[in-house]
Amino acid sequence: MKIRITESQYRVLSEQYTKDELKTKYVDTGLIPENQFNEIINSIKKPFYSQWLLKMVSSGFIKYEDAYKFEYYFNVFEKFKQHYPIKDLGQIKTLQDVIEFERKSKDILIKQQETEQGDVSDKKNLVSQNGIQKLESVGIKYLGMVDGLQAFQVPPEVKDSEDAWNVYREILGKCSGRDKGQKISICTMAGFGTFKNYLNRFPGSSYYVFYNMGDPLSPYQFHYESKQFMDKNDDDITESKLFINLSKFLLKKGLSEKLISIIYKEKLGLEITDDEKNKIKDIKYVLNKARLFGGGNAMFENQSSEVIQKLLSILHLFPELQFLTIVNCESADFSDVDVCGLPKLAFINLTGTENNLEEQGYECVNTEGSRFFSLS
Repeated sequence: MKIRITESQYRVLSEQYTKDELKTKYVDTGLIPENQFNEIINSIKKPFYSQWLLKMVSSGFIKYEDAYKFEYYFNVFEKFKQHYPIKDLGQIKTLQDVIEFERKSKDILIKQQETEQGDVSDKKNLVSQNGIQKLESVGIKYLGMVDGLQAFQVPPEVKDSEDAWNVYREILGKCSGRDKGQKISICTMAGFGTFKNYLNRFPGSSYYVFYNMGDPLSPYQFHYESKQFMDKNDDDITESKLFINLSKFLLKKGLSEKLISIIYKEKLGLEITDDEKNKIKDIKYVLNKARLFGGGNAMFENQSSEVIQKLLSILHLFPELQFLTIVNCESADFSDVDVCGLPKLAFINLTGTENNLEEQGYECVNTEGSRFFSLS
């Protein structure tokens, strides 16, 4: 029987890059730090996939902290390739191609999960008493039950504890559908470095984890300081009723109202100041001017300087933003705009827009062209 391979796979096989050659290409040239290179090479076993992923990370099309998700996406791609618009991974070359590949992979995973709803009332799907005791022995606190989910707090005291991370991942890093290839895409469960990162970047902060294996989207993880409220697929749940219920539960458990973004205060029935009301007006005004806003993408075209400055003044309220496009607008003043503080922002396209982004000297910003920037 003949084995058919694509042109892209043939090209990779014929090039026969060794690990040392790849290291020379990506690490020695400064495109990818050595620790990131090693993690990608060691986690993605198939050379064709690992080489493609190295190329996408080095180009900035995929952020390193999201690279681990592609191990899952590659498994989905192999099983359901016929459902993808581009069926040869080597032909996925542009930023838009990568976005579509990731979106299609997530859609397929979600459809699989919809058929795997378990029994949230079955105690077998909860962390056992022994498991709770093991979590508490390393400093992770059990807060109680809410909407059929067990709530846990990963407090700031364990921010540098690898023992705590190992237990956290071992017990709370489980999900339904493992036998069918389901995985958890929460980055803090994927690596100790990311686990430490947010707790150290935001001193005094905690992760809140909600768990029940009967729920196909469990575990959920909240981190209020970075405004990330994710299900197991690393998808935002702030538009859901569950987000409201879980946040109300945490407020009763002592979560400070100061950590609740003004975007969510109205949903939670919290008091809103006049200044916050004005900011909400600005948010609605800006969103109304966007050509596209959602799914991690924001696009503004042919807008005035006033609109763009309002956008930049509230940019920090959108931590899920990955791609920011401001094209053919009057101007964009990035003075005092902390683009490096946006955890998922990967690209800024300022084609046709006068701007001073490069002049700000941000360490995370890399110039890819006269008006095109990647963030690392």
